[in-house]
Amino acid sequence: MKAIVRALTHKSIRSSATTNLRASGGAPVSGITASDNFEGASQASAEVLEGMNSAFEDIVIGDDTRGALNTQLQRLDDRASQFANSSLDFCESKEPWSCNRQEASLIALAWACAANVYDHGTDLQRDLEHAGTRLNVEWSLPASSLGSAKATTFTTYTPEPEASDNSRPAPYLTIAVRGSATKLDHIVNLNGDPRLGGDLFPDESIRINAHAGFLNSALRLLPLLSGQIEQRLRDTPSTTLLFTGHSAGGATATLLYLAFRSRFAKRYPNAAFTCITFGCPPVAKAISRQDENTLNQIAIQDNVINIMNEFDFVTRADSTYFRSLIQLYQHVDEAPSSAVWALPPQQLQHVGAVVVLRKEIPGFEIGTDAQGNTCLRLSAWKLTPESLAQVMFCRLSVHGRIEYQKRMAQIENGALSEHGGWS
Repeated sequence: MKAIVRALTHKSIRSSATTNLRASGGAPVSGITASDNFEGASQASAEVLEGMNSAFEDIVIGDDTRGALNTQLQRLDDRASQFANSSLDFCESKEPWSCNRQEASLIALAWACAANVYDHGTDLQRDLEHAGTRLNVEWSLPASSLGSAKATTFTTYTPEPEASDNSRPAPYLTIAVRGSATKLDHIVNLNGDPRLGGDLFPDESIRINAHAGFLNSALRLLPLLSGQIEQRLRDTPSTTLLFTGHSAGGATATLLYLAFRSRFAKRYPNAAFTCITFGCPPVAKAISRQDENTLNQIAIQDNVINIMNEFDFVTRADSTYFRSLIQLYQHVDEAPSSAVWALPPQQLQHVGAVVVLRKEIPGFEIGTDAQGNTCLRLSAWKLTPESLAQVMFCRLSVHGRIEYQKRMAQIENGALSEHGGWS
């Protein structure tokens, strides 16, 4: 990594790399998933190199290359913070969001599986638990050698019945897709231009454009997962299929949710479908108003939720947004506090509700621990896709699994209930 960054600090090398990447990115689409991802990533990388010349020139190569890169990311965040639309405060239409105990438990289940899929089958693997019950990964698929098929796990969980209910609750089959863990995963991420997603819907019920890299991943996974999922629905027709993932895994899981719902919802009417993502990037956009209305109705009916931390860069990162941030990075003038950085229209959006988690300092009387230290209160806000498109999130530090793990533990313990805890 250090050698690559050292090389890229030379403008002539960057210029040559940009030319070569544009040439490779301009080649005809091959129809082969891995090749398409490399071609799309080459084009995106060329734009990054061209737009970030000053960033590479500002990096002082030494023993702390990572620190120097983090400094540039902090510089971008500092510039964004000069503008009024760099936080949730800018969104006047945001609405407070809360959840009951059952909903919090489902979010916690989704997170447990989304986090576990990263380490499944490795030396870092830990026991998977939810609500005091140890869960077993029943089936897993390793990532493909070229990264187009993401690692995926299947885990079953059956809730305990309510004391007043004699019937056995329907089981959940949680399908978790791994986010970015290798260099090849990032090539998939960079292949971000929208592409028609017609292959997701055999009945042509909805027309969408989708992130090309994530669409490639979903289409690659479809035939690999289909037999396992259909067998489960045959054996237990009342199963709820819960699709989940963190970061890029959430984006691919979203497209898989749409694809399997369109294939199996009518064939297995007693089954249910839902999707909960964490720190997910924008992944799709309806082509027409009719398609948008149909997509929204499905997502509301299935209670599809995209949970994200305030300031999480990845949750805003489509191609047009990234190009706008390059312009912001190059911006040198001081901005008045009321200034708004003009953002381009979104090429892609999230499917379902957008819930943004925020850390806030409450009143002193309820915001201190036993030692008198100030405690940060977790709040959640529901945004429309249009509202999210107006704000800049520029931090990677809040995107990691550790940050999401902390907040999911709070949600499971009732932080977002109406009373701030379970009675």
